[in-house]
Formats: sequence, C-alpha cells, structure tokens
Amino acid sequence: MFFGKHRTALATVVAAALTAGSADLARRAGQARALLGAALLPYAGWCGSATVLSGRIHRLNARGRGPGVAGDGRGPGQPEATVIRPWR
Repeated sequence: MFFGKHRTALATVVAAALTAGSADLARRAGQARALLGAALLPYAGWCGSATVLSGRIHRLNARGRGPGVAGDGRGPGQPEATVIRPWR
C-alpha cells in the first residue's frame, strides 16, 4: 500500500492492524510460554514504529507541505516545504 500504491492513509490503517495483530499474538504466545511472548515483542514494536512513521508521512503530505506540483493551488513565489515522499 505504501510504496506500491502510494496510498499512505490506507497504509497507516493496514500497519495499525498489523501492529494490533502482532501485539495480540505476542500476548497469546506469552500466556503459553513467557519466552515466546517476549520473543515476539520486538516485531510488535517494529510494526508500531511503521504505523507512526506512515501516519506522519500521510499527515505531512495531506497538508500540502510537499513539493508543489502543477495545479496544487500554490501561487508563484510560495516556498516549497519539506516532505517525505519515499517513492521519488
């Protein structure tokens, strides 16, 4: 979703679902054996970080803080703001 389709809002939702699922898996595995649950926690953390990063990139791009493009409503002389567009 993020890199292939450039749909950052949907990518954030998908990453959040993956975070929730991996955290639940770590919780359930931890109920069976504490070591198994602990082993899965870094993955849940990684997914959480991806969710936050994806959401931040979406918000920056949605606010129009990215590089101007034709028809974006920015008048001449308006400065470009910095944005993260990893697919460029």
